[in-house]
Amino acid sequence: MCWSGQFIHDFCRFYLRRVEKLFILDVHTGLGPKNVGTILSPLTSKETPGADRVKKWFGEKEVNFPNAKDNNISGAVCGDILSAITRWLPKTEVTPIALEMGTTSPLVSFPAKVGKMWMRNHPDKIHLIDPKLVDKIREDYRLTFAPIDNKVWMKALCARFFSIINIAIKRLSKV
Repeated sequence: MCWSGQFIHDFCRFYLRRVEKLFILDVHTGLGPKNVGTILSPLTSKETPGADRVKKWFGEKEVNFPNAKDNNISGAVCGDILSAITRWLPKTEVTPIALEMGTTSPLVSFPAKVGKMWMRNHPDKIHLIDPKLVDKIREDYRLTFAPIDNKVWMKALCARFFSIINIAIKRLSKV
């Protein structure tokens, strides 16, 4: 397990083991339509108490379940931190979701991801590429995952984030 996973594991074990109900929002960037926040649930079935809770809180049409058997939205997700936290806290009612916030067109993000991966795997050959292309790949990659200078995107992210948090607070406060 990497250091960050170990940290979260230890935090759960020491600080959250007695918590009865827990909502987790994991924010991701890069995939999906630009400026749109898609809700993903790591739950492996749409027919569990946790899935029913997520659908009730956010609306059945708003939540995608990439790990469900009848998923036709995306490929299955494995090794994610949300599923791990759910396993680490077996006595806690965990409501885990990820917010996948789209940043840019796949026509920009895919070549940037491939280029960045090639540069990572061939650091000894970067000098063979035109420096302007290297800079463009790096900038497109940054824009794909961290477009923090894009005010429209930041505004959309903050609005979606706080709308989800407000729903969770209202639902958890009804307990």
